[in-house]
Amino acid sequence: MFKLVKWICHFKVNVLEILRSNVNLVFAVSLLTSKLLAWLP
Repeated sequence: MFKLVKWICHFKVNVLEILRSNVNLVFAVSLLTSKLLAWLP
């Protein structure tokens, strides 16, 4: 039982880390996209 709780907590941390890195990735991509759109006439 304790192992399960520990695993779930670890899994939640991993998901949060992945989400955080994805947020950074999405932000970078949207920034690049807006810059590219700004270059277009």
